[in-house]
Amino acid sequence: AFDLTREYTFAESDFSSRYDTRNVAIYGQLDQPLTEKLTAIAGLRFENYQADYDDSEGFTANPEEDLVGGKLGLEYQIDNTRLVYALVSRGYKPGGFNANDEVPEDRREFESESMWNFEIGLKGSFLDGRLIAQAALFYQDREDIQAKQYFAVQDLEVSPVTRFVDFIDNAASGSNYGLETELQYAASDKLSLFAAIGLLQTEFDDFEYFDADGNSISKNGRDQAHAPNYQYVVGGNYLISPKWMLRVDAEGKDRFYFSDSHDQQSDAYDLINARLSYFFNNWEFSLWGRNLNDAEVQTRGFEFGNDPRDGYTSKAYYQLGEPRLIGISANLQF
Repeated sequence: AFDLTREYTFAESDFSSRYDTRNVAIYGQLDQPLTEKLTAIAGLRFENYQADYDDSEGFTANPEEDLVGGKLGLEYQIDNTRLVYALVSRGYKPGGFNANDEVPEDRREFESESMWNFEIGLKGSFLDGRLIAQAALFYQDREDIQAKQYFAVQDLEVSPVTRFVDFIDNAASGSNYGLETELQYAASDKLSLFAAIGLLQTEFDDFEYFDADGNSISKNGRDQAHAPNYQYVVGGNYLISPKWMLRVDAEGKDRFYFSDSHDQQSDAYDLINARLSYFFNNWEFSLWGRNLNDAEVQTRGFEFGNDPRDGYTSKAYYQLGEPRLIGISANLQF
């Protein structure tokens, strides 16, 4: 149980709340060989979730749900170093509530989310063990998506400061599909290369967003928030000598929506990183640099009116990631 008390100097009374949750689950998995190379996998999880909440403003919530998840899969062992698999699984997130009394009454509680995942993949080593690879194709069908949203509250007669009210709401449905792959390649005794690439397509199939004034805004067909169409890391390690090693890598990400409640997007970016390491006994001394190309990375974004010079016209504001950063470090292993 969690008890919270907020003491205010400007209000007539303090705010207090109590939040208690209980989870009871049973789960298991069975791996059954069907042939010498083919194995069936079955897993099941049953969970009962309960929560009790009440606060000094008179809001109470007592959600309770029975939730079921699990998976069915097949693995085929091609040889001692490679396998292919197919998988169907179901996952879930329990529902909950928004305690903030500024959230509209019909948005105070939200339902659980469920997702069916269909996946095929390959794992193994190739080229006499010099190449280690894994790849997966997936399709995900999501129902009652829990979408984090916010709306801005601005009353210029009271204060020019814009307040933000965060809450979680359910989108009706959505889908994700894509490809994930990881590669490690020993090009020589001194040079090793690596790569991780993800391709992703997402969309809302049926989502009506309601702002603070109750206006309905359709998000049907739009990408889900924080879901770039691609992201990657590629690089390599070069052993200059038994005591010196150089690592260089590049990472990047496509543009993405910051939130499901507005249409502001980040810019795509690419970063270059490097590390030169010297090894002495159990010590590692490194000279490193991150974002050596000094790219501007937008990590969070909001849309609201905040500038009196333009009459508090709504526009985008961003939180930025770190710029070019160079440093030295020392690590001791013991």
